[in-house]
Amino acid sequence: MNNKYLRKGVRRHRGTPPIENWVIVEDVHGGSSIPLDESIYRERGYEPPFEQLPWSDEVTKNE
Repeated sequence: MNNKYLRKGVRRHRGTPPIENWVIVEDVHGGSSIPLDESIYRERGYEPPFEQLPWSDEVTKNE
């Protein structure tokens, strides 16, 4: 099975130039999580789309 179906985006983080924005991606079975650059996240077609993920600072405010 393709990894894109085993992982999902959780939240995005703002990068400070020259570092691009990045995403925390988790295993769908509740396993490990890894950081992934925005460009790689988009290229691999993970779900949900990058634009639909909450920013990390928004998640922190709502907790």
